[in-house]
Amino acid sequence: MKNKELIFLLILIVSLLVLPMYSIGWEALHPESQIDVNIHDSYFIIPTLSAICVYIVFIIFSIYLFRALLQKFRNKIANLILIVSTMTLILIFTFLICLFRLWESTSSGYSSSTEGIATTQGNVWNFGFWMGLGIQLALIIVLAVTAYKTGRLFGQSQKDSVLLRFTGKESRHN
Repeated sequence: MKNKELIFLLILIVSLLVLPMYSIGWEALHPESQIDVNIHDSYFIIPTLSAICVYIVFIIFSIYLFRALLQKFRNKIANLILIVSTMTLILIFTFLICLFRLWESTSSGYSSSTEGIATTQGNVWNFGFWMGLGIQLALIIVLAVTAYKTGRLFGQSQKDSVLLRFTGKESRHN
């Protein structure tokens, strides 16, 4: 069962690398290739390899979250892959939250009113910060639940092996 899970993960990663290349081109794997993103008044240039890595982690997280929920967290290897992908997404969102906070402090979304009080005019970075924080909180909850269920699964298998050795019913072919 462990080999099947790792083969499935390998096939998933390879397909996630190959399938987008047909839409964005193979030259996207070049280290100097970039994706240009225009959000509101800001223009961002993102390295393509970084965007592809975030895409792969998000898809792996989504698939393994669905599989873990479908299997009720009974597959240890799938749970461990979900834990690793969740931690990676938490790190990615930590980076994004820091960027949103930085962009919020440097944006020119402030104007003075008639009484001389500074007011904000729809600061999109503040919204992005709070949205990223909410997503990160949800990811931490998913991580805690998955770690708890996986820990119980490992603890249960250890208790079963100790019980089998104690009762003398351990199989001879191991």
